[in-house]
Amino acid sequence: MKKNTFRVFALLFIFLYFTGCNNSFESTDTKEAQKLSGDISISKDDDGTAADSFLHDSSSTSLGAFSFGIVSDNNSKQIYEYNGNELHIPFNVMGLDENASSDFGLMVFVDGLSQPYKIAKKNGEATEAQYMHKFYLNNKETQEFDIVFTPVTGKKGERVGVVFSAILNPDFMPQSEHRTSYGIYHSLSATLAQEIYFQCTPINKNERLKYSLYEAEDIPQEIIDKLKGTKLSNNYNPLDSNFVTELSSQDKEAGVLKANNGKVKFEFHIYGGQEATYRTIFFIDHKPVSIMGADYLETRTKKEKMCSAEIELDIKSLNRLSTLYAITTPAGKDYMAVSVFPIKTRSTLLVNDMAINEESNQAGIEGNKNITVTDSADKVSDIENPEGGSLWQNVSYDYETNCLVLSDGKTNTIIKKIPFEENSYAQKTYKFDKGYVVQVAYADKPVKIVKDQYGYSITYPKTINRCILRVYDGYLNLKKEMDIFSEMPEELLGAMAYSAVSGDGEKIVWAYLQKLYICEVPSGKIKKVKDEADNQVFFSQICYAKDNKSIFFAGSSTQTNEGDCVYGLIDPDNKNMTLHVEEKYHPGYIRVTAGYAWLCDNVKPISGTAGGRVPILDLQTKKAFTMKVDGAESAHAIITEDGKYLLAVKEKTADSYRIRQYSLATGEMVNEKTIGPKEGALWNIDLVYAGDSSIYNLIGCTKDGKYVCYPFVCEDK
Repeated sequence: MKKNTFRVFALLFIFLYFTGCNNSFESTDTKEAQKLSGDISISKDDDGTAADSFLHDSSSTSLGAFSFGIVSDNNSKQIYEYNGNELHIPFNVMGLDENASSDFGLMVFVDGLSQPYKIAKKNGEATEAQYMHKFYLNNKETQEFDIVFTPVTGKKGERVGVVFSAILNPDFMPQSEHRTSYGIYHSLSATLAQEIYFQCTPINKNERLKYSLYEAEDIPQEIIDKLKGTKLSNNYNPLDSNFVTELSSQDKEAGVLKANNGKVKFEFHIYGGQEATYRTIFFIDHKPVSIMGADYLETRTKKEKMCSAEIELDIKSLNRLSTLYAITTPAGKDYMAVSVFPIKTRSTLLVNDMAINEESNQAGIEGNKNITVTDSADKVSDIENPEGGSLWQNVSYDYETNCLVLSDGKTNTIIKKIPFEENSYAQKTYKFDKGYVVQVAYADKPVKIVKDQYGYSITYPKTINRCILRVYDGYLNLKKEMDIFSEMPEELLGAMAYSAVSGDGEKIVWAYLQKLYICEVPSGKIKKVKDEADNQVFFSQICYAKDNKSIFFAGSSTQTNEGDCVYGLIDPDNKNMTLHVEEKYHPGYIRVTAGYAWLCDNVKPISGTAGGRVPILDLQTKKAFTMKVDGAESAHAIITEDGKYLLAVKEKTADSYRIRQYSLATGEMVNEKTIGPKEGALWNIDLVYAGDSSIYNLIGCTKDGKYVCYPFVCEDK
């Protein structure tokens, strides 16, 4: 291992094996910087979580140990020349603990800015660009690869610093808003800075914007008084060589920022060290976020002064609990003058008052330790569900292992597994805006799986002794459980009824033949809405409208001709039902926006069913109409959120897809685009909303099982 790599290892070893005594590997400057920033200090107000368990034990507590660093031919500073092609920097990581997995997230900073990067493995495989790659290493487990990126900043002739930083155990999250200590978790360590020399200026798609509104004021007397206990001699002041960063607010509870109507306000402070220009990036759940309309904060420190910036963040779209911190790095040539950097603030718990108003027992994502779980930094490919959570994540039930599984469809990896009790299984999993509802059955014997050369078949037990609902957050942390067995109609216990959950997760609807039942999830109470006496429809598709009240359905009826589709809307309060008929139509699935509900058929419709038609219901007027599109386009159609257009996709060739934009008012085709994915042919294609009423994404699965997406921008005509 090279000299710079060994130095990183020494620092990490100290962080991770805490014994309460000094260690000769650590320099005085480094100790004082850590003491002042408070990044690795342990809160004595916590109640005994793993983060501070070693406060009560004089022996060392192993949280993992690892090394990381560049691979080079010599021990001097490396200069990487950017010539217009992606930079490739050889890198090495290694686990060094016999007793624990060594978990960390790796970040890259270029000229003080957070740098997305790819990992190019020795076998030719490459990941997508991420701001943080996570590693879960066993003892002596080594990974060698190239860090690959195009710098996010820089101009021809410039020389800027590049530094590699590790965040210890990034998956850790306090268990609730009342247990806020992160302890040593999320501590930061970094390599010595290397250098990038720009032979040419990078062509950047997104220019990074800076925010520089701050005040330079005298360092408060209470901080100066606190420093009296850290001076080593009359001639040495720790602030002369070490800069300090911190987040502060009016919140009385240290380490917590509680939102008011989805917004949090706080101050960022930086002081001490050499007079220099610093860039600060703010992170929520390890992803960089914009602040005050900019990508980063830039400050110029002055001796014996503290720079203070007021920041406000909108977090209403986040989960109830998230983690906030800031990382500061010197910019420009100042990286050569500052001895200890980057510096990270303490991690702070964000509490979102606009999320589901229940205490979340989050413990963080328990990742598969044999894989790297990643979050994409590619703004085109990284689709975030505007209603909360990731569109790439999904929950399924694995009958072979008897586990509930949270997966990332983008990377084709397992994020978390939850084993179920013996003789229990998930009858149904529902995804709502903020998490999942799982219907669990307890039987007299286990589910039977029979494998053959064609796959496997599942036989469910006939006798159900108990039925419960479990509510999980987006990371499969259990929030609530209720027994609904006594309320559950007998015909629903073993039947494969059609069902759906409301967007707020408060209601589940079951449709079985002509019967319709609704369960109030918080109470577990179930009521019947429709049966044979007042309903002529046999349900085949069902879902909730965006108002979380009305129910859109499709099915058939003995009152219409064979092969006709009946669809409409049900008001559960007064049991009123609107009915519309689409002749000779077999619906594949149904979709809704705030203003419309519509049907999509199958790519290869069954005999007697015509393609190229999209039956639509206006949810405000309750009137129905049919849009005509080009053949198989009707299998993948979506109405834009503003209600102006219908978008439809069709496979044009074996590896290209045509998207058309139709005016909902006139039926006229107003825009068209053909996309040829670089990955080749896709399967399970669809169109999904990207959070902007004018932008939608074509998504599909590649041959290796990973999802990709390509954007389509509506033209307003």
